[in-house]
Amino acid sequence: VEEESYEGDEDEDEGDENDAGAAVEEESCGGGLKDIYEAFPGAISIVDDGGKWTPLHCAVATSHGTTRQMVEKLLELGPCAAHAVDAMGRTPFHLAVESGRGWDDGLDLLFEANPDAIDAPDAEGKIPIVAALLRYCKSDTKEKNHNANHSECDAMTTLVD
Repeated sequence: VEEESYEGDEDEDEGDENDAGAAVEEESCGGGLKDIYEAFPGAISIVDDGGKWTPLHCAVATSHGTTRQMVEKLLELGPCAAHAVDAMGRTPFHLAVESGRGWDDGLDLLFEANPDAIDAPDAEGKIPIVAALLRYCKSDTKEKNHNANHSECDAMTTLVD
């Protein structure tokens, strides 16, 4: 695991970092994020070696288990993570859209933190909405009952792939 700092994440003084960690509410993150942050404040900027994911990437990659409050707190503690791209060129916004996360489930927070991500292509040239549509279409084609939109999904998959 390597530590990577993002432009704008420089700490002006140690007190601010500790104050931010102390501000994490027990009920919003179940205490786990607060405990990790207090034990190792630099963890918020850690990028894993394999996929180059930040804690924010990990949190938003699924629409289950991560609350809006957790997304909000991760953005507060490490705002530049919203601009970080993984090994596939995806921002946290890409992953959140692909996972089916709703606007009120923190997608709006990711957009506000990095509005340019909405039309930023990943390494395959897909912007978040295209990746989300492809995910929907691929899951739709796995169903036994194909609906009227199935031919549109086939066309979309063929066009993009």
